[in-house]
Amino acid sequence: MEDEGSGDRRRAAEALVSPPPRAKTVTIPVARDFIIPHAADQCRCSGFEVAEEGSPTGSSALGPASAGGGVPCEGALQDTPDYIRRSAARHRVAPLELFSSASPPPAGLGAADAVASSAKCHATEGEAVGGRQPQETRVDKSDCWGISEQQYGVLLREEEECRKLLDDLMAENELKTRECREAQESLRDLRMELMRKSMHVGSLASAVEGQVKEKSRLCQLLKALGEKFMVLKSEHQNLRQESLEYRKCVLDASQMSATIQRYVNQYVSLECEFKDLKEKFNEEAKERKDLYNKLIELKGNIRVFCRCRPLNADEIAEGASSAIDFDLAKDGELIVRGHVSSKKTYKFDSVFSPEEGQESVFEKTMPYAISVLDGFNVCIFAYGQTGTGKTFTMEGIEGARGVNYRTLEELFRIIKEREGTFLYEITVSVLEVYNEQIHDLLMTGSQPGATTKRLEVRQVAEGVHHVPGLVEARVTNMNEAWEVLQTGSKARVVGSTNANEHSSRSHCIHCVIVKGENLMNGECTKSKLWLIDLAGSERVAKTDAQGERLKEAQNINKSLSALGDVISALATKTSHIPFRNSKLTHLLQDSLSGDSKTLMFVQISPNENDVGETLCSLNFASRVRGIELGQAKKQVDIGELSRYKLMVGRAKQDSKNKDAQIKSMEERIQILEAKNKTKDLLTMNLQEKVYPDQRAGITAPS
Repeated sequence: MEDEGSGDRRRAAEALVSPPPRAKTVTIPVARDFIIPHAADQCRCSGFEVAEEGSPTGSSALGPASAGGGVPCEGALQDTPDYIRRSAARHRVAPLELFSSASPPPAGLGAADAVASSAKCHATEGEAVGGRQPQETRVDKSDCWGISEQQYGVLLREEEECRKLLDDLMAENELKTRECREAQESLRDLRMELMRKSMHVGSLASAVEGQVKEKSRLCQLLKALGEKFMVLKSEHQNLRQESLEYRKCVLDASQMSATIQRYVNQYVSLECEFKDLKEKFNEEAKERKDLYNKLIELKGNIRVFCRCRPLNADEIAEGASSAIDFDLAKDGELIVRGHVSSKKTYKFDSVFSPEEGQESVFEKTMPYAISVLDGFNVCIFAYGQTGTGKTFTMEGIEGARGVNYRTLEELFRIIKEREGTFLYEITVSVLEVYNEQIHDLLMTGSQPGATTKRLEVRQVAEGVHHVPGLVEARVTNMNEAWEVLQTGSKARVVGSTNANEHSSRSHCIHCVIVKGENLMNGECTKSKLWLIDLAGSERVAKTDAQGERLKEAQNINKSLSALGDVISALATKTSHIPFRNSKLTHLLQDSLSGDSKTLMFVQISPNENDVGETLCSLNFASRVRGIELGQAKKQVDIGELSRYKLMVGRAKQDSKNKDAQIKSMEERIQILEAKNKTKDLLTMNLQEKVYPDQRAGITAPS
């Protein structure tokens, strides 16, 4: 309903502003036996004029409105609002038929002709709808229409009602007209508002477009941020996991820290305990060494062991018997029976019967051998006539190793035990004294009896004797050391004599040099172990030596005789000891001069046919046993001492050089400071020249 009312108001407004159309002619037929009087007035008010039938124009139609200005009603009946039609229906108004002035009126109207005629008589020109009221024409209706007064009264009443209805309609029309004007003004305002809204909508559209772009950008940014958020979330999860792991690690670390602290406390206590034990160990070790050395000194610095070989197969086949009695061997005594039932008793530090093996011999030899690790020079040599087993005692054979092999084996075993407290370096040399010449048996290409470079014994420092040019092979284990010793022994000169088919014709000397460092107190030592297999002492007449063998025997006897002279001089404590009378005694000077521990094996034969040589050897050994060399001394590493002295000298020289450098640098600093002051003065002068106003408080341009 609201839409219909607005449509009516719109059409009324358009009718007010539109140009007046041409008026149509309207005939009012009589539908029933009566008609509304003064219908022309109503039609005129509606914008039409009523044409009478039988008018001079001959048209039965409604003409256009008078020039008074009525509103044309072209199509007005079709567009008549519903409320007018409903009001006409209530007053039983007959329907209006529209027809143009050119159309003839419908035939056979009957009462309609009377109605038209009556309307023509009584109708007057009314004013236009714009405000003129129609004026009634008083005519005798009964005369015009030929109807009764009663019917005429009814028609008048109906006319009055129609007039009232028309007044109401005109009032309503004015109201609608005002509403139309208001609607037009409202429409104009609405159009203006619409234009403003349109402009606002345009600006809003631009803003919305910008917002859409911004939204798109923000969406992309949000998407990127979402991806970053997912990455950060993943990283957060990883970091959280790592944090949990770190917390666990921290907890474990705290537990470990507590455990470590507990271990540290235990370590501190153990370290204190170890320090005490270390001090006690050092004291005990020192006391042990002192007691052991005192014991050795009480027994004599040169100890003599006597060893007798068993009778060999040839001697047994010849029916030879033993001339040695070993009943008191455990007490260090032996008895030699002479040819005329004479007996002679000899006493030594140890006596080994033919039944005793290599193990028993080394068991008593070992205390001397290991003294070299404590920094003492040690000399172990075998003396005796040819064929008494000197080489067997010193070197031995496969399955029955001698003193040399067992000594090296024990040295490396003790070195391994002392790892962490001592550091040792072992070097080995092998040489021989043949015909009063020193040969290096480790020199490449050395063959038995070959002529090699001549070597001499030199005194290097403070009584220490050395052979310059001697090959010293460094070894780190027993296999390397034994291989070096075997290489040298194979190059030794041997020969055949009546006394021995494979007689050693030279003095073979193995020298083991031990450099030791005590990691506890930093003490360094350098000591030597001499393992010497002397050539056999023999009588020239008995051996029937000739030519080269005679010369060898003479040189052997000469060196052994020189050794005897040295022993005699040491025994009588003469002021001059003839060490230089032989190469052999010159090499053994360090071992026989009182700074070392010396052990002598005197090898004898049990054969009664060799009693003379046996007695000579035993007498020589007795003289050796009576020598008092004095207390052995620990050998400080001269090389280390010299190196320290050299380091001190270099340090002093470096200190002097640095003092001189410091002095020169101080002079240079003074010179540079003077130059710097000069440059500062020059700079200040230049600034004053360039910026003269600076003193007045004007800042110079930068």
